Amino acid sequence: MRVSATKIKPVLSEGAQLRTGDIYGENLSQYHANLAIKYSVPVGVTQRFSLRALAGDRYTQKTQFERVDNGATFIQIPSSHRFEWGAGLSLESIGNEKYVAGFNFDYLHTTNTHLQPNKFIISTFWKIIL
Repeated sequence: MRVSATKIKPVLSEGAQLRTGDIYGENLSQYHANLAIKYSVPVGVTQRFSLRALAGDRYTQKTQFERVDNGATFIQIPSSHRFEWGAGLSLESIGNEKYVAGFNFDYLHTTNTHLQPNKFIISTFWKIIL
């Protein structure tokens, strides 16, 4: 299971221009809780390659932004729960008998939303073996 929090600022599209300089307010908080099915295979003596499929819930907190033009315009993003699914791959390597290091690449798609429907996550990890 994976739980994460994401902080983002909105970008409003006006024609071909993207504008962020005139938006004020809080960061948008999103929380992800996913379960995954994983298939892992050894590659060489010390490496392991893994594929996974994941699905779960994305919760977005209610947030309000203020856009300043000729007057103040408030943009309200309501709180919501959305179904998300995705896939990922990872490569890990045993450094010695005490730790494992590697990287993950995940793609997530959230249904029924215009607010960040696709997300790519690239991360590294380091595990201590007890």
